[in-house]
Amino acid sequence: MKIIALFFLILINFQAYAKASFIHVIKSERRLFIMDENQQVIRTFKVMLGMNPVGKKVQEGDNKTPEGQYILDYANRNSKYHLAFHISYPSSEDTKYAKSLGVKPGGAIMLHGFPNQLKEIEVFLKLNNLFGLDENYVRERLHDFDWTNGCIAVSDEEIREIDQLIKLPIKIIIDP
Repeated sequence: MKIIALFFLILINFQAYAKASFIHVIKSERRLFIMDENQQVIRTFKVMLGMNPVGKKVQEGDNKTPEGQYILDYANRNSKYHLAFHISYPSSEDTKYAKSLGVKPGGAIMLHGFPNQLKEIEVFLKLNNLFGLDENYVRERLHDFDWTNGCIAVSDEEIREIDQLIKLPIKIIIDP
């Protein structure tokens, strides 16, 4: 009986990988959609964005989340943010545009879970009067804010679910 259950668990995971064709993020809706090859939604997640979420990322330190087509190209399972998937920002176009403005485009943009230690987002916590409060309370409240430096965040449970639904590399489209 255990072997049959294990077989079905493996089959379900295989089917999830086979179905997930790309990821679509709509920043204005704060939603991430796991999409299949027929452009049907497999699963939807609420996301948190960069602290300055309107507009596309132009330069390092602008706290904006990029917009455009990228690739989730590798996982960082030892990230400061529970689990993280690297987004291939900046593209050559992003780099060219930033250079035309005389700025650096930035990088290290990820799709990730919550910070393992809240000290990673201390500046945000202080700006929003959350610093020094009960950690569980703060973690519950993070869903209500755009708190990253330009990344896309979901809860720890959700990033683990995404990990089960996708196979790297996978396209990610980030729309305004």
